Amino acid sequence: MAKKQSKKQKKKKKSQGTDFLASAHNIWLAGLGAVAAASEEGGKLFNDLVERGKGVEVSLAEPVERAGNSLRGTVKDVQKRAGKTLKSIEVAVDEQVGSALGKIGVPTKDEVAALRRRIEKLTSNLTGGAAKKKTAKRKSTPKKKAAKKAAR
Repeated sequence: MAKKQSKKQKKKKKSQGTDFLASAHNIWLAGLGAVAAASEEGGKLFNDLVERGKGVEVSLAEPVERAGNSLRGTVKDVQKRAGKTLKSIEVAVDEQVGSALGKIGVPTKDEVAALRRRIEKLTSNLTGGAAKKKTAKRKSTPKKKAAKKAAR
């Protein structure tokens, strides 16, 4: 059988429920009070924080400026070193590629230019200079046409 609750136990439960509701109500009231205080004091607090921020900004301006200048100098130094390193890498790669091409018999740009000059000289010697005159005429033809058009 179920035991009957005594009057003391019933009173105790009722008292605990009332205490809990009272505590919850007090918490609710405290929250409302905090919101009211924040809305009343919020603007004043915000303005105070702005003023403090201005003071800190002024005191930090010089150190921040020095740090920025130092950083800019460091970046310039790194850029110079990087440029030098890239140039030396480029030269090394050019030398290695040139060496590899030379080993397999591919002529360099200078060698091709020298050969072209020799061929022109030999052609000129064989034709008695006629090839040179033809080349000179071909080069001067566009200039003459341009001069004629300008004269019109």
